[in-house]
Amino acid sequence: MTSSLLELFLSGTALVLIQALAALPWLYLLEPEAFKAAAKRVEVVATFVVAVLVGGAVLGTVMGYYNDPTTMELYGWYYGLILHLQLVVDSVIAILGVVLLVLPRGGTVAWATFREGYRQPMFWLLLVAVVLVMFFSAIVPYFTFGDDYKMMKQLGFDMIMLSTMLFCVLLASMSVSEEIEGRTAVTLMSKPVTRRQFLLGKFFGILLAGWFMTGLMAAAFIVALAVQVKWGERLANETNDAMTTQVQSALTPAFQALTPGPTGKAFAHGVALWDGEAVTNLLG
Repeated sequence: MTSSLLELFLSGTALVLIQALAALPWLYLLEPEAFKAAAKRVEVVATFVVAVLVGGAVLGTVMGYYNDPTTMELYGWYYGLILHLQLVVDSVIAILGVVLLVLPRGGTVAWATFREGYRQPMFWLLLVAVVLVMFFSAIVPYFTFGDDYKMMKQLGFDMIMLSTMLFCVLLASMSVSEEIEGRTAVTLMSKPVTRRQFLLGKFFGILLAGWFMTGLMAAAFIVALAVQVKWGERLANETNDAMTTQVQSALTPAFQALTPGPTGKAFAHGVALWDGEAVTNLLG
């Protein structure tokens, strides 16, 4: 059963609009003043609406051309990956906004500490190393008599947790000690910033850097699990995770409500598969 042109257009427009709205926070963060000025201009808003409609038409055309349900679920899964990465960035921006609202001076310190954290070579070294090890662990046989998938998933949880904890500990030790040795902490204390605000700002900034690393690793972890399912050593019924299945089943109707037609609903099911896995794994 195929979808009509109107259903494809509406589905594509809804999906493109979600991605566009998810991109707005980090676009604002890049140039806050320019973003505010552009948002007040009618022609910019009109261009945004036209771009969403054109993108929806293009995506609807692609969905109509590749209207196989299995293919649509796969494309929806890839869409979920992109949305996941955008939401990780959005969550950092939202948390920073709340901290700045509640604790203005401490929030400024937190923002500086977060930028210092993700700019550290250690951040990307640990991230790349853990991602490579996760993909390697996806194809290694563990000789567990049918529990290779479970073993790989547990190892992934441990790698993400330990590497993020190591990064946060090292960043905390370096950040505070460098502030003291470089006398920038003394200079900062001469400003209207208390020690409590300084330390809380450092604390939240380091936590945000760790959360950012965790979100990026979580995306790579889900892809590595998919690699294990396709090419790893496992039994046919080994990859059933009751909690993941329940979350995916709960999310599927919500996503399918945004996309009319069977093609759009198949695409939305793929998005729900990714997001259900992401929610379950982030809890883990």
